Amino acid sequence: MTSEEYAALAAAQAMYKALGAVVSTKDGESLRAKADAELRQLWLDKRIFGKVPLTVGGHIVGMLTAKQAQPRRRRAVYVEDAGALIEAERDGIEDFVLEHIDEFAEWVVAQGVASPAGVSVSEWDEPGGWGGTTITGCKPDEVLPLLKGQLPEAVYMAIEGEVE
Repeated sequence: MTSEEYAALAAAQAMYKALGAVVSTKDGESLRAKADAELRQLWLDKRIFGKVPLTVGGHIVGMLTAKQAQPRRRRAVYVEDAGALIEAERDGIEDFVLEHIDEFAEWVVAQGVASPAGVSVSEWDEPGGWGGTTITGCKPDEVLPLLKGQLPEAVYMAIEGEVE
């Protein structure tokens, strides 16, 4: 490689890092974080998972879309009659069981006992909540021609891998 190609590589890497900060959600002040915050607020206020078209020069080149997190199956085990539970599942651990009756009940249920004596089990589906956003589209070969003349030529050359 020539020194010019190494310089182009260095410039491209610097742009990559700088632009990565713009689309990062880690910095609350980045453009991506601000866009995410708007869609999250829409979800919090109205429980709507929104979409925002991303346009350049009046052309839709991508979409910012809110995601819904996957629902999770939840379970709670309630001890209704500790004596009945201990009697049914006696294993020489009465002292431990009495100190940790809720954990013991969870353990009994986890062992596959569907309805242990003295225990009720409730299960429910917890709906998915906010899952962040995704950006689709925004392909360089579609976006960059729309920006032609708005960015320095050196930027285009670095993106396209050209070296002069």
